[in-house]
Amino acid sequence: MTIRLLILCLLAAAPAGAETLLDGPGFAARVSGKTIHFDRWGEVYGAEQYVPDRRVIWRFEGEACQPGRWYPQGDAICFVYDDQPGPICWSVIDAADGLRVRIVGDLPENDLTVRRETTAPLACPGEFLGS
Repeated sequence: MTIRLLILCLLAAAPAGAETLLDGPGFAARVSGKTIHFDRWGEVYGAEQYVPDRRVIWRFEGEACQPGRWYPQGDAICFVYDDQPGPICWSVIDAADGLRVRIVGDLPENDLTVRRETTAPLACPGEFLGS
């Protein structure tokens, strides 16, 4: 009887959905060849296309496309874009409710969440050689 009660208590204390922090190979496997559209605080935020050789094309909603690249650094995935002075590093969390990304050291309520994933290229207004 005591063992059964202990097992029930452990099951009740277990998280409802498992979360996995993605490393470089896990991130590449999860996003390669996709365009992922992100929300923040329930609003459309932007989208990113993941192309070969760790290259990316980022577009904030309503703005121009920005080429960049990603690389793993410890437990984070860092991005460098042509128009920014330095890298932005994110914790990439694969959870039961979908992919979430969080700037390293930021609060969970600021996470970007996936609105949709597609294999279609990112729509870049005007001429953009990266897409």
